[in-house]
Amino acid sequence: MLKYTIEISPLGTRYVVAAKDPGKGTVEQVFTLNETAANMLRLFSEGLDAEAVAGHIASDYEAPVDIVRRDVDAFWKIIASKGLTV
Repeated sequence: MLKYTIEISPLGTRYVVAAKDPGKGTVEQVFTLNETAANMLRLFSEGLDAEAVAGHIASDYEAPVDIVRRDVDAFWKIIASKGLTV
């Protein structure tokens, strides 16, 4: 589960992410992601679990779901290490 409300905006070939405190509405973190990572974060912010996120990404990119699942799990660990998860 994500700790913050996520806002994602395109900027060229990257995406700017603002992580906002849901209670105060203040921006707590700002960072950029590539398209795939932004899609993963968007899906997580919609309440999907890792298995569902992997299914969506695998379908979108016509990739094997088992490989995508490893990438999704690795991405989750990264965002957790940045304090975005509870």
